[in-house]
Amino acid sequence: MAKLTIPEGTEPDQTVTHCLDCGYWLRGLPAQGRCPECGNPYDKFGGVWRSGKTLIMGKSVLLPRRCIKCNVPVDELTFKRKLSWHHPLVYLLLVLGCFFGGGILLYILVAYLVSKKAVIFVGLCPQHQGKRRVLMVVFGVLFAASILMIYTAFAVEHPGPALAAGVSLVGCIVMAFIAQSVTTKRIDDRFIWLRGVHPDFLAELPELPDSMRR
Repeated sequence: MAKLTIPEGTEPDQTVTHCLDCGYWLRGLPAQGRCPECGNPYDKFGGVWRSGKTLIMGKSVLLPRRCIKCNVPVDELTFKRKLSWHHPLVYLLLVLGCFFGGGILLYILVAYLVSKKAVIFVGLCPQHQGKRRVLMVVFGVLFAASILMIYTAFAVEHPGPALAAGVSLVGCIVMAFIAQSVTTKRIDDRFIWLRGVHPDFLAELPELPDSMRR
């Protein structure tokens, strides 16, 4: 499992590692100041906020070293998440595809082109890591079963295996959703909005400044 190693000399509770404006590496600099590269102000202990049940973080930020699902302390940020988000209106292409055909392929192409992407590292305690591994094993079994049932349906020309394949695929979707540590609400050029974070984890974060609310 991929993990993030905190650079030597970095404060244990430090969150911001890079300037949120230009990406300049802030190691060794004071907790607050101006970026030597672009001159904009930075705050190493800012960059992670809460707004209701949503966590907001900068793209170049380290989350606190606590389990994002139960808030117990963790030694390392062990779980790597590759996030992707696009505007919900893009899903209309799937609806149009029902009437004009080709909607799925068009949706995949447009979603790939317009999606905002980010990579974050989150903390998961051993208990939640174990639960996620079990869910992923179940996902793998259901996916393999669905492929086998699809092949069987074509071989025997009977609707039973096809129905079983559909049920297995629905189970795959459910398992993949449950196994997610967090879900993406929004991504823009600088910030990420996340849902599914434990309330106690959120409670220890500062409120989102009014100047950042849209």
